[in-house]
Amino acid sequence: MDNKFEEIIPHEVSEILAYWFGEIRHGLAETGKSDIWYGADSHIDDYISTHFAQRLVEASLGKWDDWLQSAKGRLAQILLFDQFSRNIYRAKAQAFAYDKLALGLCLDGMALGHDKQLSLIERIFFYHPLEHAEQPDIQEISVQQFSLLAQAFPEGEQHQLALNAYRYAVEHRDIIARFGRFPHRNQALGRAATAEEQDYLRRGGKRFGQ
Repeated sequence: MDNKFEEIIPHEVSEILAYWFGEIRHGLAETGKSDIWYGADSHIDDYISTHFAQRLVEASLGKWDDWLQSAKGRLAQILLFDQFSRNIYRAKAQAFAYDKLALGLCLDGMALGHDKQLSLIERIFFYHPLEHAEQPDIQEISVQQFSLLAQAFPEGEQHQLALNAYRYAVEHRDIIARFGRFPHRNQALGRAATAEEQDYLRRGGKRFGQ
């Protein structure tokens, strides 16, 4: 690519993306990076808290709004609000306090076509705020977007990754269709659980690391 057309990415954005994805090749994250995405590891939580908690607060106050001019900058903010917040405030109400900000960035970014400028794994995380929403209409958009993503990458490892992401979106959609909310958030948010929700969680219902 001609240098004059290359996107200049702020250091802070590059730092977030490099930590989360590593070197992206053929739309896939660096081997081993998925270890930091799923589960509950206190060492990972501590690292993210130490290195990114202040940046999360600053982004929520608008300090890094200039990032939103680019697809990668917008993705970096989405990661702060939608992913890093869950590590920093695991099992606390604040883990979900930034979800509306993340969803707004996602929807606005889709309208601008930012998502289409990203690699496969980046797009998967760009769309994550959709599947984290406790709104049935947004959940339907989530399933639609992940379905389109799987169709856009019809072969090999990319297709398998996109297909798994689609199945995960369906799983989230089905929980909202059944309960109208995510039962695993009830305790952190101080919500009284219904008998059905209690039974669901007792029987091993999804907690998504929270």
